[in-house]
Amino acid sequence: MLRTRFPAALGVGLVLTAAYFLAGTHCLSLAQVHPSISSVWPPTGIAVAAMLVLGSRFAPAIFVGALLVNLAATGHLPSSFGIAIGNTLECLVAAWLVNRFANGCNAFDRPRTFFTFVLAWNGSMHSFFTSLASCSASRNLPASRCSSVRQ
Repeated sequence: MLRTRFPAALGVGLVLTAAYFLAGTHCLSLAQVHPSISSVWPPTGIAVAAMLVLGSRFAPAIFVGALLVNLAATGHLPSSFGIAIGNTLECLVAAWLVNRFANGCNAFDRPRTFFTFVLAWNGSMHSFFTSLASCSASRNLPASRCSSVRQ
């Protein structure tokens, strides 16, 4: 039974990685302050939807996609690795919060669970701070530019 599921899961993981990578590279083409930080990040929506529908077993596909996006943007492994960890943790935390407090995939059935979904989504915004810290700690983003990133 495992042998028949593995190729399908691998294929889904590769498609998920590719979707994350393509969406991420497009969004980073809009970056203004730093090549790894964009104010618009739809790959998070892709990642959270994948975690809600497919489960956390596909988190490594998100990690690889995020790592490849940031390596393609900067070529700097330490900051790309830190950002990829932050992006992966963000989607895992958001999916857990939505599953736990907002009725999972049925979050849009009732107004109460919809607003809980919005709060859960905002509760997982630590990825921005992880990205900023990774870039700053690796000297890839000078501290003097951090205030312009936050605005």
